[in-house]
Amino acid sequence: MADAATAMHLLLAASPALCSGDGRRFALAPRDALLLAWLAIEGPTPRTRLALLLWPDSAAEAARNALRQRLFQLKRLIGAELVAGQATLALADGLTHDLEDSDDVLAGVELELEPGAELADWLVRQRQRRRERLRQSLAELADMAEASRDWPDALTHARELLALDALSEVAHRRVMRLHYLAGDRAAALLAFDACERMLKEEVGGRPSAETLALLTTIESSGRELATPAAAPDSILRPPRLVGRDVEWQAMLLGWQSQCVTLVSGEAGMGKTRLLGDLALREGERAVRVAARPGDAGVPYALMARLLRAWLERPGVNLAGRHRRELARLLPGFDVPAAGPGGGRAIGLREAIEAALAATAEAGLAGVLVDDLHFADDASLEALQALLGAAPSLAWVLACREAERGPAARALEEAALALARTQALRLEPLTLAAVAELVDSLGVAALSGARFAPALLRHTGGNPLFLLETLKALHLRGLPADDAQDLPALPAARNVVQLIGQRLARLSPAALKLARCAALAGQDFSTALATEVLGVDPLDLADAWAELEAAQVLRDAAFAHDLIHDAARATVPPALALRQHALIAQALERQGAPAQRLAAHWLASDAPQRAVPFLLEASRQAALAMRPEEARRASLQAAELLQAQGRDDEALRALVSLLESTYMPAGAATDALLDRMAQLARRPLDRATLAARRADILARSGDFVAAGAVAEQALGWFEPADGPAVAARLIGAVAAADLARSQNDRAVERMHRAAELAARGGDLDTESTIASMFGSVLDHAHRYAEAYLAHRRAYDLAVQRREPLEQISVASNIAGNRTQLGLFDSALEMVQQCYRIAGESEIDLASQWPSLRVHHAYALLGLGEYRQAVRSFEDATADIERFMPSWLPAVLNMSAQLWMQLGQWARARQAITASLAAGGASLPRYHARALRLRQEIAAALHEPPDPALAAELAEIASPAGPLARHAQGLEQALALPPAEGYALAVGLRDTALSRQMPNHVLEAEARCAQTAARSGQPSQAAAHAREALRRLREATPTSFYRGDVWLAAAEGLAQVGGDERARLLHDAQAWIRQTAQQRVPAEFRDSFLHRNPVNRELLALAARLSDAP
Repeated sequence: MADAATAMHLLLAASPALCSGDGRRFALAPRDALLLAWLAIEGPTPRTRLALLLWPDSAAEAARNALRQRLFQLKRLIGAELVAGQATLALADGLTHDLEDSDDVLAGVELELEPGAELADWLVRQRQRRRERLRQSLAELADMAEASRDWPDALTHARELLALDALSEVAHRRVMRLHYLAGDRAAALLAFDACERMLKEEVGGRPSAETLALLTTIESSGRELATPAAAPDSILRPPRLVGRDVEWQAMLLGWQSQCVTLVSGEAGMGKTRLLGDLALREGERAVRVAARPGDAGVPYALMARLLRAWLERPGVNLAGRHRRELARLLPGFDVPAAGPGGGRAIGLREAIEAALAATAEAGLAGVLVDDLHFADDASLEALQALLGAAPSLAWVLACREAERGPAARALEEAALALARTQALRLEPLTLAAVAELVDSLGVAALSGARFAPALLRHTGGNPLFLLETLKALHLRGLPADDAQDLPALPAARNVVQLIGQRLARLSPAALKLARCAALAGQDFSTALATEVLGVDPLDLADAWAELEAAQVLRDAAFAHDLIHDAARATVPPALALRQHALIAQALERQGAPAQRLAAHWLASDAPQRAVPFLLEASRQAALAMRPEEARRASLQAAELLQAQGRDDEALRALVSLLESTYMPAGAATDALLDRMAQLARRPLDRATLAARRADILARSGDFVAAGAVAEQALGWFEPADGPAVAARLIGAVAAADLARSQNDRAVERMHRAAELAARGGDLDTESTIASMFGSVLDHAHRYAEAYLAHRRAYDLAVQRREPLEQISVASNIAGNRTQLGLFDSALEMVQQCYRIAGESEIDLASQWPSLRVHHAYALLGLGEYRQAVRSFEDATADIERFMPSWLPAVLNMSAQLWMQLGQWARARQAITASLAAGGASLPRYHARALRLRQEIAAALHEPPDPALAAELAEIASPAGPLARHAQGLEQALALPPAEGYALAVGLRDTALSRQMPNHVLEAEARCAQTAARSGQPSQAAAHAREALRRLREATPTSFYRGDVWLAAAEGLAQVGGDERARLLHDAQAWIRQTAQQRVPAEFRDSFLHRNPVNRELLALAARLSDAP
């Protein structure tokens, strides 16, 4: 049905309808239109929630039935599914709509919604939001027309603004002013009459002082209207950028050359003006955003702002899977439903890079980011990655160098390491530049030559300090045009103090609003101000206009962050505590992010109320893969709980942190566990923490240390008092046995753990232990038994409806299948994990990095090389970050990939890295790396290395049966043919007893070769046929599938002429088809000609076809 929806377009702004690709138009019933509008704006929604929104007075079951009937009728009307999904509903893939840029939602549609119902309130908010967006757009158009003195166009937009909000005194005043500026005094007076009448009849008020002042100007003056600002426009914004010519030219050249430009300097030096002028110059080719005070506590706050700026641009097309990933950062983001199977799982970084690439394709030339000293660490780290990922884009990054944190410094260092980076530092203005700036203002009373020396001494050449000084002088009265001396300058030690003096001149209402905005920070809004200050929105109009006229506020934010600092400094600390509490309460009612609520409660006189929001912030940070932010928030919550004597709750908070966040072994994690141990009073609690510590050590690869911790903890309590904890600890000891190659002992311990888990009667523990048992059996190379244990664990997880556990066990099953060469089955389990994760909105990268490894290895085994290359890149990055103990194994697999692609230098590099990363990893990883190094040397015709062969022989036994099997396969070819055949037969029988189809296949191939070489053609042919039969069921893992074809060709050489010809033809077809369809273009030639097995098979097939 998704194809049917692809050519369809929803009209939901007004007169709701569906337009099909063949020109038909279907009118939509009001409730259907409302349902589709919700999904278009809010994205995927649980079915039950949507049903109760649409039928709030019905019981849940009745509401779901009504929704089901509604969707059925809608599908029957249209002939296609417009809504997809089962538990979660979303618009069908490819179905487009008109709400992204519309000015209204369901305009003129009569909906039977009770006032106060959630859906009714939602619709009101959506309409108000779009009206505000339209208002801002019309205001900008009017301002631009006014600036270009296009009075008719400016008046047209002003009248549209007035029609949009007839009760706005500001809109009426704009019409008055424009008529006056256009020279139509009579029309201006009539506009005032209309304004006065509206205020009296509709609002019950009278014109503000600003409107009356404008009326006086119209009535008594023949001059053009002056800007109602506290200073001349030129002082508010100098017409030219003075003293920055060198920096401007360097930045402009860097922009045109796709460079990274780092702009630094102390506050007030002109960084924002420099970036702003470049953004104005470039227009739609540039995106400009800024970090804000308060961002540091909200992971990805700046990145979310940047993503919205990218994705709101016209022409940006982003794949649905990328949009779904970005929706984790962008609440309300339009997200299509996932298709069947969910597709390949992606990471947040990949989605961000895809968003940038899509924006660049739509015409973006560069990105400007200001005030990075306020930015959160997550965004700074993401920006660091983007600099290298987008070399075709220009970047300009501005920061106060003295206020940079570690992440900002790391970003700067990474940028400077790029050849295309330049650094610009803005220095104070010189005497000549100060004089030029003063003269550029065009204020007759100010002379640069006369007043620059005093201004330079007073301000130190800081442009913002200088302009604030001139604003203060203007308020006190500028000198006469013929004055020779500058009046006494305002006494202020710095620009913040000077701004504070200017703020003190504001009216009480305006100052109160400015203080509220300063304390609210990034959370400030009209709605917040009205609630916190307890006033009607219209009561804020005059104060708001005063702040905008005085250049304190601009677009509902402070015009400069130093003004924010100055306003905040005017609030006494005791009053700030209470005000933060009021702000937090208001934000709670507005559903603000937990991080922001926690920040305000922490800054209030009731910091203990921050606890639930800190815990929620920790949970969200963990989901966003920000473990440090999650740790910080949980620790703050625990401190507050401890201060109240709630130690048990503090311990639970920290345990929850461990359960939701990947914590690598190290000093920080040890400190966290030690702190938790202080809170744990009972032996069983201490043992539970020991199990956590053991798990962390095991994930880092130190299985022996993990086992030691677990074994000690087992002596603190009786297993009967805590069978679940005892079972987990025994599992950690069993893993240590495996690391010592004591496989039978490990299995014996797991039998004991399984008995304890069953005795406890807890399905959660029983499922966990079954999964652990399966993993132990896997590592003991008892794969058939392991598979049964994993299936038992999976069934229990499904029974308990635990998606996290289902993913964990399914990932283990995928790993089990790859060890047996059953890659189709492994890939099926990987896709099952992706599907569950997509339905449950679970991040896979941090919690199951091994899943990407199984995915990549399955793709390699199936010959899907193009996908495997990218998957191994993803897997390596995740394993390095989250599960370093697996790194040697992943690098070994990567080496296999490069060997099959004929990329020998890359393969050797991967093996060198694997051996270097070995550390405390299992011996089998080391043995595998040595064997691959030996294979690479042989393929490149390098002389044998006796030391390498000796090391391999020494390590084969402790490395286990897999290494011994691989060594036996090589020895079978090196021994005299009859002895080699006997060895190969023994390897086959062992593999049969172990129920390992891949090893049976490999041994049959060796049997075919050795039988042929020992003069047993009939046995050789039989083994060859058996190997080919088994190749249809499994894939070899000890060598390349082409080796099976070569071995079979040798086994059939004496007895199977036609049979051998068909084999070589099929092998040639697979190699060429794979090269064309499944190998990256840059590696096709090496796959065909530098892979020695492929080269030999193609040569054999060619000789056969050339034969008469």
